[in-house]
Amino acid sequence: MRSLALLAAIGTTAACTASSDAAYTCMESLLSGAITVHWKLSADETSMSVMAVSTGSGYLGLGFGTSMSSSTGAIIAQDGSAPALHDINGRTRPQLATSDSVGYTDLSQMRAGGTTTVKFTRPTQGLSLSQATMITAYHLTSETLVYHTARTPFTAQLNASPPTPSSTNASPPTTPPPRAATPPPTAESAPAPGGCTQSTLKGGSEEYACEVEMGGGAGMHFGGAVRGQGRKVALAMEGTGSYSLAWPENAGLMAPASALVVEDSNVRRVRITGKSSAAIANDNSVLPDIEDVAVTTVNGKRVLSFRIAETQTSRRGASVLSGGQQNVVNFNWAANPGTLAYHGGNKGSRTVDFERGTATSVVKVPGKVKVHAIFMLVLWGVLAPCGVLVKRFGALCMPGNTPYFAHGGIMVVVVLATTVMAALAFSDLRGGSAHKGLGVTVFAVMWVQVILAAGKAALGQDASTAKYVGLGHAVLGSAVHILAVAQMLVGARDYNDRFPGDDLGDDIKWAVIAFAVSFVVANIGGYLLKAREPEAQKAPTDTEPTGDAS
Repeated sequence: MRSLALLAAIGTTAACTASSDAAYTCMESLLSGAITVHWKLSADETSMSVMAVSTGSGYLGLGFGTSMSSSTGAIIAQDGSAPALHDINGRTRPQLATSDSVGYTDLSQMRAGGTTTVKFTRPTQGLSLSQATMITAYHLTSETLVYHTARTPFTAQLNASPPTPSSTNASPPTTPPPRAATPPPTAESAPAPGGCTQSTLKGGSEEYACEVEMGGGAGMHFGGAVRGQGRKVALAMEGTGSYSLAWPENAGLMAPASALVVEDSNVRRVRITGKSSAAIANDNSVLPDIEDVAVTTVNGKRVLSFRIAETQTSRRGASVLSGGQQNVVNFNWAANPGTLAYHGGNKGSRTVDFERGTATSVVKVPGKVKVHAIFMLVLWGVLAPCGVLVKRFGALCMPGNTPYFAHGGIMVVVVLATTVMAALAFSDLRGGSAHKGLGVTVFAVMWVQVILAAGKAALGQDASTAKYVGLGHAVLGSAVHILAVAQMLVGARDYNDRFPGDDLGDDIKWAVIAFAVSFVVANIGGYLLKAREPEAQKAPTDTEPTGDAS
């Protein structure tokens, strides 16, 4: 069963349970609270409003028909986008036919806080108001159509009213009593769909379901994706002056981007190509799927409201045909007390997840941090291990003193480049203390290594102390390599903590592990090859050129 069906039936039922949502009259809790259905009949009983809420993040459906496998105008909400409408002619997916024969309005879906919420209004034509049988079904985790987690039917009286205290012991009336008036929703009494933070933006002609904090006193308010309309969104700002809301091409970067700029009560569309005022140009062609843009004042706040249109190709909002990243949007905002000018620190970047009702900070990764991370990975994950392998096993395939000179040349590059990268790191000391401590240790041991290598070469092969200096050089070489691997792994962890929205930290971690495993395997292979080489052909691997070597 891939839908929840409303079926007209004949019978009797008791008065309904009062809805916990002030916008509805009655409710029914099913499957131990896994699904809750709320409904309200219009005053003239020509239409009904329904809200169905299911636990989990999977699909939820609503439909009308005479059996579980025959439903006209069924609603299927999945993937976090606006619900789709189908006629169901069987129990398999190919028997779903796209249809909008019922005449729905205000059809929307909200997925947040571990629940899926579907809302709609439909005509009551063709339904029995005194009795209706509802068959509910949902899936706990799957966003696509698979066999349901659970389903259950129940019978409800659509035109019933919750019992009042004065009528609890009274005889049943011959005619249904008038429905009790419901108080208008407030921030305290009206629960937000799906468990997101209830919007506090009240007044004016719009009312929103969810609110997320954008920093600096700014708040973004939005509702669910509405079929045929898209999603209504508003940015409310404190104070006066100008402010902008931008859709950046890269998360956290102010340019390039397309934006809406508010100045007093006016709003204009601009293209931002740089950080200067000259790089901001009016362009009415940008943001083509952002419609109904307006600026109003609500409760002392300036509100920029707009609608993200429902389009298949939209990168900024809901789509009936696909969900996923279209429900997750990167925004930048900036404000200035006067006319449009440099905002200083009065700005923010957030990634807003419309489906889950959340907003997370976007932190720009400084370029020098990325340069330091990538160069250190190449130097100590690739070049330094290659220099060691050339020295240990180069004699297997290289003539004469070539391995010695190759080892020395590679390690000189590693030492000099590491010194530059260390200076770059010390200009940004906000990394973790463990990473900094290991970095200082690696840097110190590395230069001791250099001194020992130079001393060994100066003493010559025949000096009595040369072998001890060489042993120290070899031991410290292994030690600094192990420390460098540990430092890179700790650095990758610190990178993830500091820049949670960037994947480079994870990439470096797995690259370091792969390089380390490859180095161990290469050493094992090299020693096996040396063991198979005839004794007479074995060349020493720890010698330097003699004084008459060219």
